Amino acid sequence: DDETVVIAQNPGIMLVKTGTLNLGADNVATAGDVITYAFTVTNTGNVTLTNVTVSDPLITILGVPIALLVPGASDSTTFTGSYILTQADINSGAFTNIATASGTPPTGGDVSDTDDDTQPLIAAPLLGLAKHLVGAPQQVSTGVWDVTFDLIVENYGNVPLTNLQVTDNLATTFPLPTTFTVQSLTSSSLTVNWPGYNGSSNTNLLTGADALAVGQSSRLQLVVRVIPAAAGPFENSALASGTPPGGGTTTDDSQDGIDPDPDNDGNPGNNDDPTPVVFGGSLFDPPFGIKVVTETGENLLRWTMVWINDSNIVAVNAQASDEIPLGTTFVDNGVPSGYPLPADAPAGSLASGVTCSDTSALTSTQYCYYEGPTAAYARGRIIWRGVLGPDFGALDAESAANEIAISFTVRVNGGVTDVHNTAYIDSDINGDGDVSDAGEQQVAAASEGWVRPVTSIEELPETGFRPGMFTSLPAQPLDLRYAQQDLRLEIPALGVDIPVVGVPQSGGGWDVTWLGGSAGWLNGTAYPTWNGNSVLTAHVWDALNQPGPFAGIRKLKYGDQVRIHAFGMVYVYEVRENRLVQPDETGAVLKHEEKPWLTLLTCENFSDSFDTYANRRMVRAVLVRVVAEK
Repeated sequence: DDETVVIAQNPGIMLVKTGTLNLGADNVATAGDVITYAFTVTNTGNVTLTNVTVSDPLITILGVPIALLVPGASDSTTFTGSYILTQADINSGAFTNIATASGTPPTGGDVSDTDDDTQPLIAAPLLGLAKHLVGAPQQVSTGVWDVTFDLIVENYGNVPLTNLQVTDNLATTFPLPTTFTVQSLTSSSLTVNWPGYNGSSNTNLLTGADALAVGQSSRLQLVVRVIPAAAGPFENSALASGTPPGGGTTTDDSQDGIDPDPDNDGNPGNNDDPTPVVFGGSLFDPPFGIKVVTETGENLLRWTMVWINDSNIVAVNAQASDEIPLGTTFVDNGVPSGYPLPADAPAGSLASGVTCSDTSALTSTQYCYYEGPTAAYARGRIIWRGVLGPDFGALDAESAANEIAISFTVRVNGGVTDVHNTAYIDSDINGDGDVSDAGEQQVAAASEGWVRPVTSIEELPETGFRPGMFTSLPAQPLDLRYAQQDLRLEIPALGVDIPVVGVPQSGGGWDVTWLGGSAGWLNGTAYPTWNGNSVLTAHVWDALNQPGPFAGIRKLKYGDQVRIHAFGMVYVYEVRENRLVQPDETGAVLKHEEKPWLTLLTCENFSDSFDTYANRRMVRAVLVRVVAEK
């Protein structure tokens, strides 16, 4: 007896899909990262399935169909899959896909199952900004410099950024009294806020309409014209910002240089060194000085020095120093200068007897005093220290508005016939606020002199000895000693290059007996290089029975040069007259001149009968130019 039991066929299949995102070393989802998939297929029915497959329209699946999958059996090795992330996937924040497993039962249609996998893709917005100077600041004109900045902004994150912006507050970089103006703002790939950006009230370099793709960099260039009040360094930082797809803002402070991430750790956020701007060691030009002297009484001289900041358009720190001249003594009139003594002033210093006049708001005085005697300045000196306001282009005190005028009085010691005075100024050339750096001391000088007027002279000095014999000279008396001068006389056409000494006036003339190989400046005539007629004499024949330094001046002709080397400069005179004069023609030799003239004087035509020289040789030359000593 047969019995047929019908067993219902219940085919079934189940799919489990597992995705694994491989982020790589940076642990950040980036385009190109790979998701790998594993698939487990299980026969959940009661019949064998054949031709079991797994499909997924978005990914690549490896593996051939399973020929037979018996009830209850699972397979997790046949099928694998992978997917390479795109930037669009990361921008969306997640990647989801659905796989389908299907199999064929003995009868009926195929059975199938689906499973999905979602991989969250975390946005990691990251922005970098670098900023550097393109070369050194370029001087446009006196005190005015152009500074060119190059900025590089780069997207280091894994998502694009919109609303790109770079801000730069130049007012914090160049605070007053330094001033600036923006000259240009350009970019070949970004939309710059120009005109518009001014670095102070408007600090946005961009319009905010730009986007920056992942890995993309763009640059912009900014030119700023600066009038610096100091050399610097002035430190500048900019700020970049952008908006990622999910909202919010990512920012980065600029890093000096051309690389936002110089340590290459993938994070520009930990690099934010500011960009320094330095205007060099010779930011400012030195002031210039004017020196005058007036006689205010018996043997009293009133000296005034005026310093003018004529070559800068900003104020400079400065210190003037004026040594009490040789042969004089400082006179304290008891009138206070109105300024204190510095704490380190030496003994004998006085805050009186000196006048410092500054009537401008841009010029200020810190110290104005007589510094007592020191090892370096045996007679003491006058010191002014302060800030000297600008008088760009001023030629004299009348055309200046911010000058400083410093005055003091000295008494001329007995027997002194001439006084020469030179003042110096130290200036803050590099703009660091002091005058103590190399190259900042005695950057300019102002000189003037006083000569006791010549008394009545009846005969010009005899400047030679009897030729053909040696002459024994007596000792030179103390009251006829010659004063050493920091001067040298050169006559190129004659090969003469000799020192110059000062010859005091005595009685009715000058005693030049002991000149030897030097030239003598006749005290009472103008000091060499000054306005007026300066008379220099030298022997035509010396006591050693040799030709003297001026033996050949009769050969000088019109246009020949006569040079005075003094104060680091060369004063070039040209001959205009050469003739014989009589010993009593004092007016021709000593005549007054308004401009700087040089008169060379010696003897000529020795008379054996009268044992004296019959004539004097006079060569007159006028100053034509002044050049720096090489």
